[in-house]
Amino acid sequence: MKPVPGILRKAPTIFYVLAALYFVGDFGLTVMDVTAFEIGYSETSDRIVRSELLRGFLNAAVNAAFLAANGVLFEILLAFWDRFAANDKADEE
Repeated sequence: MKPVPGILRKAPTIFYVLAALYFVGDFGLTVMDVTAFEIGYSETSDRIVRSELLRGFLNAAVNAAFLAANGVLFEILLAFWDRFAANDKADEE
């Protein structure tokens, strides 16, 4: 079996970094939207404001979790590849 290219070895780490960046960026944009459209008399303790912040937090968390799960899946696939590559080498010898 051919060896896995180096960029594919780094892919799980890339997925984890992207998940963290996505979470921070998505939730940050939600906070900016809520504060930009906040009416003068509504406070941050207002139910609508709190529900929108919670919705933004949960959406960002779910999407970031999917990105992180892709990183985990990629690590598992690389482990399988390494195991089968080692078995192929043992069979050839």
